[in-house]
Amino acid sequence: MKRDLSGGGFVHLGKDGVIRAISGSYEVVDARRLTSEQIKDILDIMPPTVVRKEDFHGVDGAKVAGHDALFHPAPGILPERPTEEEATERRKLVHQAQA
Repeated sequence: MKRDLSGGGFVHLGKDGVIRAISGSYEVVDARRLTSEQIKDILDIMPPTVVRKEDFHGVDGAKVAGHDALFHPAPGILPERPTEEEATERRKLVHQAQA
């Protein structure tokens, strides 16, 4: 997958079953449709504190059609952009973890 070259982005599995590379400015850089089996494989390695498996019951990203659905998904699919205060706190935590 393409990534945000600035290093400020992240990868997110949307509730529509599409895994997306998101830039630091919260734009979709790349997207891949996942089958139900691929989604299950990802959820099996994710801690339950990070993701709720029941949110993905019956989801099949292979059914997501069109460029707009992949790169400009409906509200609620992507995580909300953090406030400036939240972003500052996250940067502090990352910096502390790297020290």
